[in-house]
Amino acid sequence: ALAAYLETNVGADDALIVTAADASGSLDPTFQYYYSGAFTVLPRADADVTAEIARLAREHATIYLVDQPSWDQAVRQALDAVASHVEDVQADAFRIGVYRAR
Repeated sequence: ALAAYLETNVGADDALIVTAADASGSLDPTFQYYYSGAFTVLPRADADVTAEIARLAREHATIYLVDQPSWDQAVRQALDAVASHVEDVQADAFRIGVYRAR
């Protein structure tokens, strides 16, 4: 359900952020198996989360955030500071936040 939602809704001009389970940026490899589009993983060791999200908000009108409510919410909080939250959609165990850049 997650990959199908992303394939249907995330356009070429949109940004997709996938939240890693930890600060190292590790991601379950099955995500890349099922989803072939471009995405940014946050947090990760080599990235300033706030700066990276600000850049994405400057470059993209719509930003999608895939996360889980039980994980660290730093990425969502940084996104809330620079973009307007439109809605949350549930796909399997994942929450997909839809944002519009201000």
